[in-house]
Amino acid sequence: GKASFTGNKLQVSVKPNSVKTFKVKLKPSDVPVDKLQYASLPLNYNKKCVSWNEFRREADFASGYSYAAELLPDSIVVSSIPFRLGEKEAVNGLTCKGDMIELPAGDSYNRIYFLAASREGDSEGTFRLGKTEHAITVPEFIGQWGHLGHTEGFLKEAEIAYVGTHRHAPEGDEAYEYTYMFKFGMDIPKGATQLVLPDNKDIVLFAATVV
Repeated sequence: GKASFTGNKLQVSVKPNSVKTFKVKLKPSDVPVDKLQYASLPLNYNKKCVSWNEFRREADFASGYSYAAELLPDSIVVSSIPFRLGEKEAVNGLTCKGDMIELPAGDSYNRIYFLAASREGDSEGTFRLGKTEHAITVPEFIGQWGHLGHTEGFLKEAEIAYVGTHRHAPEGDEAYEYTYMFKFGMDIPKGATQLVLPDNKDIVLFAATVV
């Protein structure tokens, strides 16, 4: 049915233990928006992080665990930025060992984004673009609930790009053991031709896009 609203305020009334869903259609904007120009960067993948159920022993993101291929899409769009992931049957993660990623020639791109995850705890690394350095912390997971008398709840500062609701272990599925990818972005200084990755093998890249 119709929903009651005034200006930009929606009037909502929900009874206990019930759910309501509202579809909101925004007025079109009069501000012209330029079409996003982007390019997916090829990565020299060196680690198989994703496995299918039948071949779960072939991948090892960390300690024998891997991302579930049946959950993972071929590409991900995060806040309008598209990312192309590696092939699920091949190596599809890049462990950082000071590698260099070549940027497209010319000055048409001014920002770079990448998807990454940490294999063991929160991992810190310095990413270098030209003479500019960016210290980035890549989380292993995003947070947890607090359990009174046992653990403290927390939420880390990171933009989630992907969540897998289970992971593969050598012997079977592990439900509610989540897998993550996080999105990071940096400005590209004029004249920069390469992104130099940190020397930290616990940081794994899955995709990179310039815009």
